[in-house]
Amino acid sequence: MAKSKESMYRKALDRLVSKTPEVLTVGDYGISNDAVAIEAGSGRGAIKIARYPKLVVAIGLAAEAWGKNNLSPVNKEKAQKEKTKREKGILQSRFEASLKREQELAIRLGELEKEIIALKSKVVPFIKKT
Repeated sequence: MAKSKESMYRKALDRLVSKTPEVLTVGDYGISNDAVAIEAGSGRGAIKIARYPKLVVAIGLAAEAWGKNNLSPVNKEKAQKEKTKREKGILQSRFEASLKREQELAIRLGELEKEIIALKSKVVPFIKKT
């Protein structure tokens, strides 16, 4: 029985991926365990990882591919904006870290220059006897 249910779910997944659903309306669904279950004629929550681990993995892969290929222009723009914000945050934190490092190095340079001056004042000139 599990094999026939699993094959039924796999056929439903194939229909959803190929955008030819029989139960769901085209464009009104994303690929998920529940969408596959409903397309196959079962209820929400019918597909469990404990019962169908390979099917759940296949659904996850299909959902990932589906999400990349089926974003509306508005969603693509939102995704691009979010990606840009994340990248900006990363670059901002790197910039701030480099500024902090630059300040620390400038302070250390000042300390070393003072130390050199102090050491130079303690140097006794060497006079060669002839």
